Amino acid sequence: MKKSKSNLWIYYGLTMIGIVLFAIGGAGLKLNWFESIKAVPGILIGIGAGSLGFGLGEIIKQKTISNHPETKKKIEIAQTDERNLTILSKSKTKAFDTMGYVYPVVMFICILLNVEFTIVLLLVSAYILIYAVQIYYFNKYQKEM
Repeated sequence: MKKSKSNLWIYYGLTMIGIVLFAIGGAGLKLNWFESIKAVPGILIGIGAGSLGFGLGEIIKQKTISNHPETKKKIEIAQTDERNLTILSKSKTKAFDTMGYVYPVVMFICILLNVEFTIVLLLVSAYILIYAVQIYYFNKYQKEM
């Protein structure tokens, strides 16, 4: 949780990069700068908005923490509290289990809507990869514990 003043400049830079990318993407979308690749403005807007939001969030968090030491202490306790870590782990488990049901439904809907076959294959590949990662970590943790 230790952040120095020099780290704050990274977040200011990330915020500025986000603003620039967002502006270029918006202008490119409005002025048709990227006619050959239609997705570029959307990608620039998405990356710009993400960078802007993350940078501003970190700046606000760091300013709040530096002005309120009691808030810093509460955040440190919340991040290291065993109860909170257990709750986080259980919530991730439930989300993963839910994803196991949602993904096949989305794939099936894509097939019914005659979505391009490569997109369906991409979804299936992601689904298989996620379960492969789960099996890998299950075996790894089983050996450790």
